[in-house]
This record gives sequence, structure tokens and C-alpha cells, in this order.
Amino acid sequence: MRRTLIKILLTIITLQAFVVSARAYSIKLEIRNLPDQYVYLAQYHGFQSLTLDSVKCKNGIAEFKGKNTLPQGIYYIFIKETKLFDFHFANNKKTLTLSTDIEDPAYHLTVSGDETSKSFNEAHKTILRYWTQRNERTELLSVINHWKGNNVDTLKVQNEIDSLDKFYLDFLYQEWEKQKKNEFLSGLYKMSY
Repeated sequence: MRRTLIKILLTIITLQAFVVSARAYSIKLEIRNLPDQYVYLAQYHGFQSLTLDSVKCKNGIAEFKGKNTLPQGIYYIFIKETKLFDFHFANNKKTLTLSTDIEDPAYHLTVSGDETSKSFNEAHKTILRYWTQRNERTELLSVINHWKGNNVDTLKVQNEIDSLDKFYLDFLYQEWEKQKKNEFLSGLYKMSY
């Protein structure tokens, strides 16, 4: 009885060690034109973030490897004090590959290795474009109002902003519908909607 219990415990411990090592994370980076330097991996925690790892990037190539699993969430890569891009990490079983360039890392980012992370990346680019266009229109509206522009100009720009806002809300709703199987992403889109 005692030997059987010891064998069972040893089997459980061995299996746990195997599962932990099999689920360790791997994130490969390819950042064209990035000079050799350290790059950092961080995770968002609400309005704060936590730096988790750092590696030396040589010739634009780096890989984050960890012995522990990473929880599903939104992460980002940064150098020195500059955030390069956000990405979604969901799968510790596969290597996630993030490829971009230093000129415009967020818009040129491609993701491979996980379909959910790839889908988030495409959605994130659309959201970035929305905010860029909306901020430009809001600034223009402010300038028109400051210089006492006519109502036609004000209405035209306000209509453009309203159209962008409608597009954004429709887009978030579609992403929420598409990601219903993924509790994390559907919750993120629903919260933004």
C-alpha cells in the first residue's frame, strides 16, 4: 500500500514536471533594422504593466523563452523607454513569432504561430487606424472652432468623426461576435464596446 502510494506520488510529480516544461513559453522576434540592444517583454495589468523578461536582440533577432507558462493576455515589446507594439498571447504550447520593422513596428507587425493572436493583431491595427484618424479629425475640428470656422466646415468634420465612431462600434461588435469562443478577447471587445 505504502509503495503504491509512493509510486503514484512520484508519477504525479514527474507528470507535473513534464507538463510545466512542455508548456513553457517561446516568443520569437524579428525586428528589421533594429540595432543590437536589449528588448523587453511586458504584460498589461489593468492600467499598469509588469516587465517579465529581457533578451539581447542581435541582427534584429531575439527569442523570449521561459520555464513557466504565461497567462493569456495583452503583452507588449519595448526598447529603452519606447513601446514598439502590443500583441495577444494565448498559447503556451506553440512558439509565437512576431515580425516587424523598426520604422513602424505596430502597423508592420505580422504574427504567426497562433490564429487567435494573429486575429487580435489584425483587429488591433484597425483600432490603431481608427484612433489615428479620429484624433486627426478632432484636432482639425478644434482648429476650425478656434479660428471661428463656418458651420459647414464644422458639420463636415463632425460628420466624419461620427462616421468613424459608428465604424469603430460596428467593428468592435463584429470582433466580439467573432471571438465569442475566446472569453478573454470577447470580454476585451465587449468592454470596449
